This record gives sequence, C-alpha cells and structure tokens, in this order.
Amino acid sequence: MPQAHLTKSRRVPRIRRPVLFREVPLQGHGQVLQSLINDSPRGQRSSIDCCAGSSTTWGLGQPMRLIAVSLPSSARAQRVYPFVLKVGLVCMLLVTMAFGNANIEMGYSLQSGSLEGVKKALELGADINKKGSGQQTPLMAAILGGHTEIVKLLLSKNADATLGEQQGYTPMHGAGFQGRADIVPLLQKYGLDPSERHEDGHTPIHRACWGDEPRHAATVTAFLEAGVSPNLPSSDGTTPLQHATKTGNKDTIRVLRAALAEKDEV
Repeated sequence: MPQAHLTKSRRVPRIRRPVLFREVPLQGHGQVLQSLINDSPRGQRSSIDCCAGSSTTWGLGQPMRLIAVSLPSSARAQRVYPFVLKVGLVCMLLVTMAFGNANIEMGYSLQSGSLEGVKKALELGADINKKGSGQQTPLMAAILGGHTEIVKLLLSKNADATLGEQQGYTPMHGAGFQGRADIVPLLQKYGLDPSERHEDGHTPIHRACWGDEPRHAATVTAFLEAGVSPNLPSSDGTTPLQHATKTGNKDTIRVLRAALAEKDEV
C-alpha cells in the first residue's frame, strides 16, 4: 500500500497564534494517524483531508476533515498529547465508518465486483436504484461488469430491472451487448422481455450478434433458449444472421445457422 506523504507546509492567517496545516492524502487510516502523530508540532493543530481509495479501505469514499485540537504546551500535555490525539482520531474514523456514504460504498464495490461490499452498502442504506456514471443503476453496472452473483443479489432485493441508462438501454440490452449469457435467464425470470426493442430498432440478440467473442455466441444461444426467434429482424429488416455475418463471429454464425435449420428458415 502506498505510503502517505506530506505536502509542503503552509501557514494560514493568524488566529491567536500561527496554525500550521498539513495535508495527508489517505492511503490507509493507519498511515494517516501515524503521519499526524509523528509530524504534528506540539502546541499546534494539524488538519488532514482524506478520502479512501477503495471499498477495502474501511468503506469510506467521502472527503472528510479530521482535526486534532491542540493541547496546552505544558509538560503533562506534551506527554499525553499523542495518546489523546490518537484516541480522538480513531473515534472520528469509527463514526465516519458507521455513517459513511453508502452509495459511494456501492459504487466502489461494483467497480471491484465485491459481493460483500454490495451487501454492506445495502445494509448501510444505499439506494438500490441510484444511478451513477452513465446514468447506470447498480443492476446495470453489475450486468455490464459481468458480476453475476451481484446481479442475483440485486434482483433478489427488488432492484428495478426496467430502468435504462442515459441512452435508454435496459439491463437485457446490456447483457446482450456485453455477452453475459448467464445473466439473460436471470433477467427473464424477473419479468424482462428478451425481445425488447430499443428505439434504435434493435433487440438484445442483435447486440449480442455484434460481439466478436465466444461469450457473445453463448449469449445468442441464451436468447434463443429464452424463446427469441433466430430470424427476428431489426427495424430495418436486418436479421441476426446478417448482423453476425457482418461482424464475422464464426461461433455466432454457426449457432444461428443451426437454429434456423431446426426451423427450416435458412
């Protein structure tokens, strides 16, 4: 874990006496505490602006300011100063951990694919449908990231699977585009239409046909198993096989040809 470091000290306008401020980027709370305790001049106070870098650093994610209030510069105060400072900061950290921003915790956990982190965020009161980057809900972000267990959890907690992102693409379209074969039946189980048509004229199977990896071919299979016709056209009349042929995914072409042969539609 990177070591915390001190920036160049600077003085601020006098308030009774000079107050020296130091900024320590948070790279773990242990380093923050130790840096402050080791570096703080006696008889002054120091300020730390800190922000956690991931869900594994105590679940924070919200900038906060920790202030170590100065003690009188008596001999007794100088002896107890480090202890009092440390206890005070630890207490503040514990309070922040307990009441931190649950939605930020959710965001970090989705980025890292942490199922336990998502569980913790929900326990802390995170909004299960709160949109983040690209206006994606946690469910959509988990689908795009391929985090199947998180998808199962969010669906079991009644996440709204009908909410689209900034361009209106809903979770089923996200599963098709990213080639998430194991997520397609989960979404269908919770009532999503695998043949849902977006305003651009395409359905999820068409998006799967645009992909050039084996997982996209597997997702096409998943849509076929969900009841989607292998000859379902886009609004412009382009069939899945035509989309796949243009992409050049041989696995997808093979899957579609086999499905069409069964229906005598080749």
